[in-house]
Amino acid sequence: GDAALRTVQHLDTLQELRLEFTGTVTSEGVRRIGTLRELRLLCLPALSKDTRLEPPGTLVKLVTLELSTATLDDNIFSTLPALPELVNLNLRGTSLSAGGLQLLRRLPKLRSLDLSASPMTADYFKEISELGGLHELRLDQAA
Repeated sequence: GDAALRTVQHLDTLQELRLEFTGTVTSEGVRRIGTLRELRLLCLPALSKDTRLEPPGTLVKLVTLELSTATLDDNIFSTLPALPELVNLNLRGTSLSAGGLQLLRRLPKLRSLDLSASPMTADYFKEISELGGLHELRLDQAA
């Protein structure tokens, strides 16, 4: 989690960071990720509920974001406009609302979305239908 991020925050050329099984990542830890301006892939499965993807504008090269099984609320995506290169988004097992999905429209290059094992409502499908650029959509085990 945050302790692991303290050790890697100075790796200026790092392009992939996977923080699986390293503890919870808070907003403080995510701020440390903001120093890694070359990141292309970021895997953060253990975010604390109040974590935000901030500071905006620092992860502009990010292509893949994996937040699967993280405890999320819709506010986590308040900085999505700052992810202009994001192509792959994994939200498997999260509880994002239909309103949160609406924010995904701000991702102009989004092509792959995984919402497997996530609760689905009719509103969910309406929002998904608005994501016209998708090439891959995973809804395995959706409730």
